[in-house]
Amino acid sequence: AERAFAVVFFVSMLIRLVALAIVGNGPFRVSDEADYVDAARVILNGHHFIPYWSPGLPLYLVPFVAAGASNLILRASMLLFWGALCWGIWRLSRSVGIGNIAWLILLVFAVMPDSIQLSTEVQTEQVVAALLLVTVSAAVRCMKGAGLGEYALMGIAAGSMALVRPSALPILVLLPLACVLVRRGSWRRRLMGPV
Repeated sequence: AERAFAVVFFVSMLIRLVALAIVGNGPFRVSDEADYVDAARVILNGHHFIPYWSPGLPLYLVPFVAAGASNLILRASMLLFWGALCWGIWRLSRSVGIGNIAWLILLVFAVMPDSIQLSTEVQTEQVVAALLLVTVSAAVRCMKGAGLGEYALMGIAAGSMALVRPSALPILVLLPLACVLVRRGSWRRRLMGPV
């Protein structure tokens, strides 16, 4: 199962690299992409930032913009979130006992045209999907008795997700609450991780 997952991941990266080569350094096709890059420039230049766009993605782009990255590099930087999405699929599948078919789940997303497009654009959809999968996988592990590292991962991923899409803010409360209610043990031990 691990080898099959690794093969599908490798193939998915090749597909996305081919897509990036086709798109190249051309202009952004969706106005939102340019807006996120412009917001990163505003942050970088120290101007007063009143975000029309949520700050999560522009903050991620700041180091790339500071380095003078081309549109191709900015697009390629989004592959980090494709990797995080794949990792989230792997973790969640294993946590719920279907790790043996995680490769098949990944294969669907690996070849889906929308997924290929979103993993090579400066957009928030795949970023949120990746962070959600990582957050939920950490929460499931916490409910099963994982340590503070998983709680920290859940908090970082959920907090980052809320910076990208504020509509994710309820997850910052609901998933830790679910961990408290589902996990067994003393109240002190049950509350320590979520807090």
